[in-house]
Amino acid sequence: MLDKPAIHSLSEMVGKGNLDVVLGRVYLHPANIEMIKKIIGFADEKGLKILPVGNQSKVDYDKMPNEEIVVIRMDKFCTTKQVVPGDLYAILGAGYELSQLNKDLASHNLFFPFCFEENKGTVGGAVASGVDISDGESKINVKEYVLSLELVNAQAEVLRVGANVFKSVAGYDTVRLFVGSWGTLGVITQVGLRLVPSNRKKEFENMQPLAPVRIGLDKNSKDQAAILSLQLKKELDPKEIFLSIANLALDI
Repeated sequence: MLDKPAIHSLSEMVGKGNLDVVLGRVYLHPANIEMIKKIIGFADEKGLKILPVGNQSKVDYDKMPNEEIVVIRMDKFCTTKQVVPGDLYAILGAGYELSQLNKDLASHNLFFPFCFEENKGTVGGAVASGVDISDGESKINVKEYVLSLELVNAQAEVLRVGANVFKSVAGYDTVRLFVGSWGTLGVITQVGLRLVPSNRKKEFENMQPLAPVRIGLDKNSKDQAAILSLQLKKELDPKEIFLSIANLALDI
């Protein structure tokens, strides 16, 4: 557990009422990017680990190491930044709830195929876990519908990658580096999503979400995807500020 001076410092960063301590674990509810940058800087200075989460509907704490961990909840980042029906995209805060999204898009005659009413997750969580939907024969990954991302990296820098107009995406597809990264490379704060016109709903009516599979960042792994993920982690988060655990059960 974090000591009292550290908890006090974190509380000062996020403001009164935005820090909870539950069973010895510290949960922060930052309201803006500047707060997140300060938290990351503090974690770097004090040797703390950061775990970004959305609704945090399931976390297996038994699989977490006995370390000083700060959980960043993204529930304050739940607003609609922009909806552009003509170009079929929306920019949303990472904490926007998936169960609410299609209800709000209906007035624009748009929908997002990865929303299900029973889904307790968030837009940022869906992107971070790289969710798939399937009708039993074909499968679609959420990365095909992510146009842009805003995130804060391990150096407390704000990165904005991708382009919100699909036809404008060119060069290296840096967005895909962060889709499915499970919060190990940074805190996703904003997502630009490609949307579908409501008259195409029938194409997706048999699609159901698949349980996301987390690739363990194990240096002894023979799996090529795991090896590449570990190399990327070392490059972008060399101090391992963001928590990285093999087989950590999360529904973020």
